[in-house]
Amino acid sequence: MEHISTESTSLTTAEFIAKCSDMMIPLPGSLAYFSVVPLDEKESERLVFDPTSAFPPRVSKIIPKLRLVLVPYLEADPGQREAGTGVRIAFQPPADSARKYAEFETWNGAHYLFIAVRDEELFDAHILLYRTLAQKLVDLAGDNFAEPFYDLIDSELGARTHGEVHEKAWRFKQELLSFKGDRPARLAMQAKYRKQALEDTLTLYLHGLCCDLELEAGPKQLASKYIRKRLLLLKAQLPPPEGVALFPEELPDS
Repeated sequence: MEHISTESTSLTTAEFIAKCSDMMIPLPGSLAYFSVVPLDEKESERLVFDPTSAFPPRVSKIIPKLRLVLVPYLEADPGQREAGTGVRIAFQPPADSARKYAEFETWNGAHYLFIAVRDEELFDAHILLYRTLAQKLVDLAGDNFAEPFYDLIDSELGARTHGEVHEKAWRFKQELLSFKGDRPARLAMQAKYRKQALEDTLTLYLHGLCCDLELEAGPKQLASKYIRKRLLLLKAQLPPPEGVALFPEELPDS
């Protein structure tokens, strides 16, 4: 595994792209990756090869030339952010107030996804990869991708279904279901909830293609029949690679 070995090197994400874009290691399709820190074989499989091999092929059409960059830490730098030069790659844990876990940059038609992999005591880098990718897919895929999902969860709202896939969408949903204000404010709140629910469910879908589906058990959890409908819809829109299953019954031995 190639990596930057001089820990005294200090680069913003934008500077890294400008200096190191030709060092990216190609993966199947239009994907590529680079690790700023050395990874052992197990880490490489978990953080690079397993997840990218399970990416739906359409991901590369929505986000062309996706570049995965694994860094030890990411540090927010307000001055650099204002200058448009990105956050900083750090080799020591940043202060909590400056800590970031992921960053997305676009340069020369390529999309760079930076993931802080040494912060896993605070945030699982594997989940972070899928969540950040899901957020970018929702931003770039357009209305044709989002609207069928929004129609589905609007029907859930009409039935006043309980729970959500993740905590943040659950809070938005509770606010929306109890909201008594005017129509423009309600539509704005609904849009916020819809987008969060899509991001959360898409994160679950992408993770489920690589690993076993993981749901947060508890009273806030959306019923499994509704989750399954959502996942099947996303599967139709982002079909998995050949040989990759979402549900156990899809496996050849089932």
